[in-house]
Amino acid sequence: MELRSYLGLIAKRWWLILITIALGLAAGASTIRQEILTYRTTTVLFLNPNSSIKSLELFTPRDAAEQIAQTYTRYLGTEAFGSMVAQRLGQPYTTADVYGRLSGKLVLGTQFFELTATSTDPALARLLANTAAAVFITEDVALAGAEPDPFLRTLQVQHDLHTARIAALTDRLEQIGALPPAQQDTGVLLQLQNQITTEQQLLVQVASALVQAGASGKGVRRAPAAVIDAASLPTTPISSRGMQPIILGALIGLVAGISLTLLWESWESSYAIRRPQDVEQLGGLRSIGVISQFQGLGKRDQVLAVIEPMSQATEAFRSLRTTIEFSLQEQGGRALTITSPGPQEGKSVVSANLAAVMAQAGRRTVLVDGDLRRPSVHRMFRLGNVKNGLIQLLTDPLLTAAARTRGGSGTPNIAARRLVHDVLVQSETDSLWLLPSGGESGIASELLSSPAIDEVLSVLKEDFDCIIVDTPPCMVVTDGVILAAKTDATLIVVAAMKTRSETLVGAMAVLNQVGANVIGAVVNKVKPSELGPYYQYHYYRYQERQKVPA
Repeated sequence: MELRSYLGLIAKRWWLILITIALGLAAGASTIRQEILTYRTTTVLFLNPNSSIKSLELFTPRDAAEQIAQTYTRYLGTEAFGSMVAQRLGQPYTTADVYGRLSGKLVLGTQFFELTATSTDPALARLLANTAAAVFITEDVALAGAEPDPFLRTLQVQHDLHTARIAALTDRLEQIGALPPAQQDTGVLLQLQNQITTEQQLLVQVASALVQAGASGKGVRRAPAAVIDAASLPTTPISSRGMQPIILGALIGLVAGISLTLLWESWESSYAIRRPQDVEQLGGLRSIGVISQFQGLGKRDQVLAVIEPMSQATEAFRSLRTTIEFSLQEQGGRALTITSPGPQEGKSVVSANLAAVMAQAGRRTVLVDGDLRRPSVHRMFRLGNVKNGLIQLLTDPLLTAAARTRGGSGTPNIAARRLVHDVLVQSETDSLWLLPSGGESGIASELLSSPAIDEVLSVLKEDFDCIIVDTPPCMVVTDGVILAAKTDATLIVVAAMKTRSETLVGAMAVLNQVGANVIGAVVNKVKPSELGPYYQYHYYRYQERQKVPA
């Protein structure tokens, strides 16, 4: 199948692909909604490279904050540290509630250390971060078993005071921010932000003094770190996958939609006419011609037998012409109706090319455009906008009167013959005349059922060797069935991989009901690979002859 065919299938069943994509998007969105939301918050610490945590004394280098931070990061993730934080929190918290929820990271190029806590409960995340920071700082005091001197005690009190103020101001700021915009006081918000900034600056100064005092040995205690910015209450959850479920759902939906489209087409094709043998096996009708899917054939508004008379497609139409001539001669008929079960099966292309090869064989041929709803003969033969044709004949009171006078017996009078010949158009091909529709009509069935059409056909049978009538699909409207009952023979055009067997059987049924003489079917648009060995041999031999220079 070519790329154009795939694109045609997608355009044909775009709604199916759109539904599967929508289902994929819905599934992705549902996955996100069902995902357990996780909240994260961080306490910022100022590290003291000269601290002496006895439990880490064997592992912690004291000459660089970066090396200390690496040890601290590993230490925060241990079960022992999680147990100490759980003890500080008290009941009902256990080590399992803390272990694995803490992590640390050094801000490169600084002595700032970020202690992060994650939890499905935003309040618990903040509590874990702040409590873990307190445990981390005070652990050295418990291990050292010594009290800091008054200077360090004063600094520590100031540090705790500023930390508490920052936490209180932050809580108040968050409470005001949660109010509707109309109830928020911009002045109060600005004042709170300024106060928090001032307290943070004072906290940094006190923390720096604490670190310097510990480094100089002024006090017994050398704090490993000092809190610079306490953890705040997280309001926005973090997602481990973000929009990935939605994007993945859309892609899966797209692939599923295309796959279902191809499977649907494959299933339909299994019940469709594919090759000439299927016409008899599935449709119960004799195949009298095969028009292969050759390059150039099948394009609308094109008579290949006129443009490329030596092409393989034209040769196929000549073979069809021979079969039809024998059938008409046996029955003594001249008028042939060409129809199809459904639209876009190539009946108009077959009608035009068959009329052309009939004329090329010297037969006086007329092609009648009996499709008064969607005419195409004038367009295929470049006649322009013809305003005088079959519709005007069928509505002419003189022709109607002549038909009623003759009553279906005898030969048409001179007036009727003159009326018909006045609307005939001589084509560029010798011996080929055209009877265009003359426009479109909303009462096509009524016009084709009138006595005037019998008069038109009688005139044409008197003056031409072959009359080919192109009609609408017989399973769509009744126009083709009406004309099939009025002509000597009917040819059904089926399209390979498109016309389904039950549709062909239905077309045969409606034609048989009106007594139409169906002489067979021509299988159009057949792929060479679907042809039998005989057809393939002649096709490829013909292609080789075309490549040999004259």
